[in-house]
Amino acid sequence: MLSSTNIHHVVRLISSGKASTAVDVTKTLSSIINQPLSAQTVSNSLKKAGMKAVVRKKKPLLSHRHRKERMDFALEHQHWTVDDWKRVVWSDETKINRLGSDWRKWASKMAGEGLNDRLVGEL
Repeated sequence: MLSSTNIHHVVRLISSGKASTAVDVTKTLSSIINQPLSAQTVSNSLKKAGMKAVVRKKKPLLSHRHRKERMDFALEHQHWTVDDWKRVVWSDETKINRLGSDWRKWASKMAGEGLNDRLVGEL
């Protein structure tokens, strides 16, 4: 139903981050082509173009400062022995939902594409 130009535009919208779901792309593309369009058609076109729907990871976005601090920590402690790490106290946290689960947020990605900011959701 969609032309190859429209499919290319759909993939570009997803990859650039201007749209995150097939529903968002449907709204944008239907206003451009002035024809009714279903989200399922867009989803099928994304699959044909090699994109895959994945659940967005629920991790906070890291700022450049956080990334730099993590890298500095890793470089500073890269030569620690097992005995050095045994002296560290580790605390793990678990989130438990009592009433229902958190809503899943979906994103599309190309096959083989690694984790990036577009595929990570906010808490």
